[in-house]
Amino acid sequence: PIGNIWGFITDGIFQEGDDVENTPRFTGDEGIGDQRYLDANNNGILTNQDMGVIGSALPDYIVGLINTFSYKGFELHAIINGVMGADLYNGTRQSLSTGALGETNGGAWLKDSWTPENPNTDIPKMSDSYVEKTSDRFIEDASFIRLSNVQLSYTFPTQWISNIWLKNLVIYTSLQNYLTITNYSGYDPEMHSGGNSNLNIGYDKHNYPSTRSITFGVKVGI
Repeated sequence: PIGNIWGFITDGIFQEGDDVENTPRFTGDEGIGDQRYLDANNNGILTNQDMGVIGSALPDYIVGLINTFSYKGFELHAIINGVMGADLYNGTRQSLSTGALGETNGGAWLKDSWTPENPNTDIPKMSDSYVEKTSDRFIEDASFIRLSNVQLSYTFPTQWISNIWLKNLVIYTSLQNYLTITNYSGYDPEMHSGGNSNLNIGYDKHNYPSTRSITFGVKVGI
């Protein structure tokens, strides 16, 4: 179905005492501390046939609120939007989590990687035996609530400006994408690498986040 995200299902991390040699692996080089994957069809080997649905980019709910509050010459206009129950594949986090030595080993979360002294973690050890696969390890809840626009304006009374030959005078300030509430660890839970296509939603890799801006302005009527 449209919006489903496919990948391998992780099955924990190889620990001391596991029968690694008789457990399906991708390369055969994986060992203690490496990621373990589920052999979904129980045929003893790991192939693309073991992939399954690991998330859905289609939200359960889409929320939105547009409201305007007025008091005398003041006007406050706000737009709030968000989604609930959508998944997003964090490809940026994946690219910084290869575990191998080098620039791709760049995520601060790798400080919690598996070691003999830190076995109770869901992050594999840092080593060249790391196998990078699209998996549920990088699926995250992309639910969010965003204050996408808020504008405060003040319209001067006509009697204040009539003596300077103006019909109206309004000053305002506007904030775009000022606040986002989300548990998503990437830059922006609303951005997808596939653009606006419903066939390519659900994947985020190095996407530039929505721009936050503050605008000040004056509207003059002559």
